Amino acid sequence: MDLLERAYQSIRRQDHTGFEWLIVDDGSTDDTEALVQGWIENGNDIFDIRYIKKRNGGKHTAVNAGVREARGEFFVILDSDDFFVEGAFDILLYNLNDLESTDLGGLLFLNKYSNGNIIGTPFPQNGMVSDFPALYYRQAIRGDKSVVFRTCCLKEFPFPEPREIRLISESVVWHPVSVKYKLKCINAVLVEVEYQQTGLSNSFYKKWFLEGLAFTNFYLIQHNIHPWKDYPRIRSGEYIHLIINSLLINKSYFSQLQGLMNKCLYILHYPRAYYSYQNLKKYVKANNQ
Repeated sequence: MDLLERAYQSIRRQDHTGFEWLIVDDGSTDDTEALVQGWIENGNDIFDIRYIKKRNGGKHTAVNAGVREARGEFFVILDSDDFFVEGAFDILLYNLNDLESTDLGGLLFLNKYSNGNIIGTPFPQNGMVSDFPALYYRQAIRGDKSVVFRTCCLKEFPFPEPREIRLISESVVWHPVSVKYKLKCINAVLVEVEYQQTGLSNSFYKKWFLEGLAFTNFYLIQHNIHPWKDYPRIRSGEYIHLIINSLLINKSYFSQLQGLMNKCLYILHYPRAYYSYQNLKKYVKANNQ
């Protein structure tokens, strides 16, 4: 079964109405448009489907496009190779009803592999309220999660869209949104994930991937998303990864850093980063010939 068809069928099986499915086609060259138009024209009477075709710009630009067009109060992202588990919308709606009486920014759910195993670690306490930096950097939570945001929060914090950058980490949006508005963590599975062999893990040494990593770390530093006083180890890593990836793509962000402290910390981390760069550059050269 086609992956998008599988996602579609998983939504139909939820037996719920009153929502819309925004399909953002990020420059595909296959028959995605014809497939979706077939669903629309053949009388899908369970939920609204809207198809948005755009030039390829990366997932972050697709999310922005979807958020701009979204009409609903809440927004959840489903990658084309993932699908909702049976009963997912029952779990989602039950918890959304509770969320409406609060000022929280959204909900965080677990994902699972096709063999049934939970991806990463569950939350220490079901129903706890937290944010992404605290969960991942203080409580050692691991693995991909499904996040349901209030749409207005994502409209307030859109992804940056620099030219020619095809990859930006979700952390540049997920983390500041969750710090400002907080998330309720639910130990229930919403999505089954199937990682594709052609996914990001196979692109680690590609130039476009490294360009995205460099920009992501620059953005995290520039916007002080992980303050030094709260996350010194994480912030230190951002300088190191910014320098390493900048060297690997032969593009410096040093002149764009704002503030004397940021420039001083960049210089202090340079020797450590340069050592790692020397060990990695041969792999980048081999993967970009």
